[in-house]
Amino acid sequence: MATESDLRRICLALPDVTGDGLDYGVQNKDKVRGMVWAFKIRPDPKKGRVPSTDRIAIRVTNLEEKEAILASDTEVFFTEPHYNGFPAVCAW
Repeated sequence: MATESDLRRICLALPDVTGDGLDYGVQNKDKVRGMVWAFKIRPDPKKGRVPSTDRIAIRVTNLEEKEAILASDTEVFFTEPHYNGFPAVCAW
């Protein structure tokens, strides 16, 4: 299982990637486009979402790639309704 330091090392080895902790993205003009970020959970239905420390979301190329990744390992990769129609998978 990858650690937070593994994630940091891999992400920052890529060109133009910035970030720290569980949030990394690629600088695109004046905006950072998310590449990997902390999966947000809602522990209380009446309060906002908070970052999870044991799950991440990962942007993928397209919805076909998303489906292939989800099918490749159902114990590691998952999705939720919030990500329907969006090219990202979640991982434990």
